[in-house]
Amino acid sequence: MKKRTDYLGVLLILLSIFFIFVLYSVYAKAIVLYWYGFNEEFKESDISAEKKVAEELNQYFLNSEGKEYAGCLSVKRVTTFYNRENNINDTFIVEAATGIEYYGYDYSKIGGTCGGGSIHSHPKGTCGFSRGDIVSFKERIRDHGDIVMVIQCGEDKFISIDRNDFEAKLMRIA
Repeated sequence: MKKRTDYLGVLLILLSIFFIFVLYSVYAKAIVLYWYGFNEEFKESDISAEKKVAEELNQYFLNSEGKEYAGCLSVKRVTTFYNRENNINDTFIVEAATGIEYYGYDYSKIGGTCGGGSIHSHPKGTCGFSRGDIVSFKERIRDHGDIVMVIQCGEDKFISIDRNDFEAKLMRIA
């Protein structure tokens, strides 16, 4: 009888490990999205990029060979006043990308002052701002006065945040 309970114990442990593996493989993406606060269904942003800038960035992304790129963005701020409700609505237009360089496979650092924003890529296609990205953006706001941060996570797929709204949104291409 002891031998049978030993087999049942081992079988129970193996089945438990198998079910944990199955659950992890099915829900791994959801776990990562929850942990990092990513949201694949993005609202449209108040940040837009000119078509020529998006095309240039697409070339960097497609030629990256899996490496992350990073650089500066020249950003024009357009302020619209709504007198009735006394609200201010800022929109931002990315007019140029400069100083784009390739870095390692999972980390890049932008040094110095940019023209209003920064961009880096997530070559593995993860569309979301990690905690490290948010900390870096807050430092860039404090040290360099940045207005926006953009991540490219696919061809023509850009997500952005701005200094007034840390919710990740899909950047428009104009």
